[in-house]
Amino acid sequence: MANRNSLTGAGVAVALMLAVSGVARADDASEKAQLEKRVKDLESQLSEVKSTLRGGYFTASSDLEARVADLERAAGDMSMGSMFKNGVKSEGGDGAFKYQWFGMIQNDWAWYGDNGNNYGAAANPGTEFRRIRLGANGQIYGNVKWHAEMDFAHNTVSTADLWMELAHCSFGNIRVGHMKEPSGFDWQTSDKFNQFMERNYTNDIQNGRNTGIMLHGRCSDDMILYQVGMFREANSSGDDVGNAKAGEYNLAARVAARPIVEDDGATWLHVGASASYRDYADDTVTYGSKPGVNQGPTMAGTTFAADDGWQWGLEAAYVTGPFSFLGEYEQVNANATGPNPDIQNWSLEGGYWLTGENQQYEPSYGGWGRPKVKQNFGDGDGTGAWQLAARWMKADYDVSDMTALTLGVNWWLNPNTRVTLDWTHANPDDPAFSKSLSALGLRFQLDF
Repeated sequence: MANRNSLTGAGVAVALMLAVSGVARADDASEKAQLEKRVKDLESQLSEVKSTLRGGYFTASSDLEARVADLERAAGDMSMGSMFKNGVKSEGGDGAFKYQWFGMIQNDWAWYGDNGNNYGAAANPGTEFRRIRLGANGQIYGNVKWHAEMDFAHNTVSTADLWMELAHCSFGNIRVGHMKEPSGFDWQTSDKFNQFMERNYTNDIQNGRNTGIMLHGRCSDDMILYQVGMFREANSSGDDVGNAKAGEYNLAARVAARPIVEDDGATWLHVGASASYRDYADDTVTYGSKPGVNQGPTMAGTTFAADDGWQWGLEAAYVTGPFSFLGEYEQVNANATGPNPDIQNWSLEGGYWLTGENQQYEPSYGGWGRPKVKQNFGDGDGTGAWQLAARWMKADYDVSDMTALTLGVNWWLNPNTRVTLDWTHANPDDPAFSKSLSALGLRFQLDF
């Protein structure tokens, strides 16, 4: 009996254990399913979050990169980059802002022979710094240009060019300040690029530099150059103050064209004319000419009284390959208080490049430009550029006149360095200068 009860109790216990085990397994399976569902839900939510964050990251990154690129472009537009191209130049603002520092040194030496006629100390050998120029020019906001150039030669300070300009107007450019009055090919050409040490005799009766306002520009596909302005007679500082003749104004105009340009610019023709009305300062006119070097004596000239007058000039230049030719004529018709003088000066010159260069043209002012040296001196077997030049000119001041023959050699070591040797023989027709004078000039020139 006892044994039967024991077996019955054991069976019940086993049954209970199996029931409990079954319930536990059912609970575990349910919890596992729930956990798996929650994990799947979390993974889905995490995936959505990751996707959302990833899209926002890339969008923000792209916007940031675009803004950085815009800032870099703006900074690049406003920054100034420098380079050397025949001088140190800086440019920024997508070309709207530019400036350049520049300078020039010309050291001249001179020797004379006067065929027995004593011209005194004016014909003694000597040396001088003909020009010592320092300056800067540039452009701001793309439409205003400026130029400031001073000369420190001969222990003095004088104003060469000092002007500001409103550029790119539909009708041209308006320049105000101290500048060259419009007249003549040789006068408009920069001091750096003339074929001889000194300009020809037409410049001795032309207008020089004065302070005023000038309209200038180019038209007809840049073929035609025009310059017209009103000026006051100014001193070496560009000033005209305390002048009792308050109405003294000069009107000047020049028009030039280059109707022929062939062979990629190796052949071209320039023609031009200029005219001006002069209200002479203090009702006095003085002209004079030297033999072809600045240190020499004034060997022909005139001084007379006149209220006003007109003058006009013609110019023509032709270049083909290494050959260049220039002819100029200038005449003065003054309303003198006495007999009206007959003043007319002219010049003919030619050049030949031994090393095969081509005489360059500068369209901004209509004159000779900077030469393009084929091979600089010292570059391998380079000898620089060599040019021979000859000029015959006459100054006719009615009461006196003079002719002069000049033979020259230009040696360009590079586009910024030149050595010039000129020999001039001048024959005056004046009782005060009855003998001819020979002069030998040597110039060392550097510009930057």
